[in-house]
Amino acid sequence: MNLTQAKKLYNIIDTVRNLSGILHSDLRAIETSAILDNSGTSYTPEYFSIEEWVPREIASRYGKKAFMFLDTRILWTGDSFREYFNKPIFVNNYKFNGNLQYRGFRPPDVSVGASLSQHRFGRALDFEVSGISANEVRQEITSHPSEVAFQYIKRMEKDTPTWTHVDCANTLQDEIILFNP
Repeated sequence: MNLTQAKKLYNIIDTVRNLSGILHSDLRAIETSAILDNSGTSYTPEYFSIEEWVPREIASRYGKKAFMFLDTRILWTGDSFREYFNKPIFVNNYKFNGNLQYRGFRPPDVSVGASLSQHRFGRALDFEVSGISANEVRQEITSHPSEVAFQYIKRMEKDTPTWTHVDCANTLQDEIILFNP
């Protein structure tokens, strides 16, 4: 299922929710399943290659199969950010001769970040939006938490200087939790 199809399905679910009075939290599991798993298929990002999500070694070893290390909600969120901000989104940049390779999935044997970081489970994303500061991105997300593009964000780092960190950890809460690493 691509982002356009997922958005159409989400709009249908949202309409049903509004007509029936069902709370958003009551449908979260159904929405995630319906939007991101269409008869056993996985989400394939429209705006990102595998190299932008996993380190060089993992991309070289697994190719596109490396998407298996990433939660479909975080992949969908990356694409949603691209459409919401209508600007390029930068995660890993080693494919483009940059030095960043651990801003999506982080294998257990790398020393970057915490040992149980959401990056280790493929549920986190560090990114930059072209022409928009990290602070402005965080402000936009916190000002519009119910925006469809932000629906799977459960946690966000408060004070990263040049990038934004979001993840889809299971927090057992509906609101976005702001935290310091």
